[in-house]
Amino acid sequence: WEIHETDNVLSELVGSRSVLIENRGNIESGCVITADVIRTCSDIKIVNADTGEYIEMSGEWQSGCRLIIDTRSGRKGVECIYPDGTHEDVIYRLKWGSDFFSLPVGKCRLYAASSQGNGCLSVTVYFSERYRGIV
Repeated sequence: WEIHETDNVLSELVGSRSVLIENRGNIESGCVITADVIRTCSDIKIVNADTGEYIEMSGEWQSGCRLIIDTRSGRKGVECIYPDGTHEDVIYRLKWGSDFFSLPVGKCRLYAASSQGNGCLSVTVYFSERYRGIV
C-alpha cells in the first residue's frame, strides 16, 4: 500500500456530496482511496458520477476503521486497518458489480456514500498524473 510523494492528493470529502478531480496526465490513472470511518456506518460506496462505475463495500464498518482501496494496475485490492491497528484484506466484502475504476484524462466527479448518509466518512484520493506533457 505504498503511496509515492509525487502523487496528487485531493482534499478530504467530509460530509461533502462530491469532489471534482482533474487528471492532467496523458492516460487514465488508477488511484488509492482512503476512507476513514467517522461514525459507524454500513455499505460504503465510492462512485465515479460521470461513468456510473463504483466500488462498494458491504457490511458494517465501525468508527475508527480505515479502508484503503487501491485501483492501480497490478495492485488492486481493499484493506481495512481497524482501530486496534490490525490489518485485514477485506476484498471478500466487495459487492457484486463493483469496479476498480481508473480516473480518466480530464475531469471527473467522485462521491462517497453510505447507508447512513453523509458525514460518516472522510475520504482522500491519491493519484499520479501519468505521462503528463509527453506527446
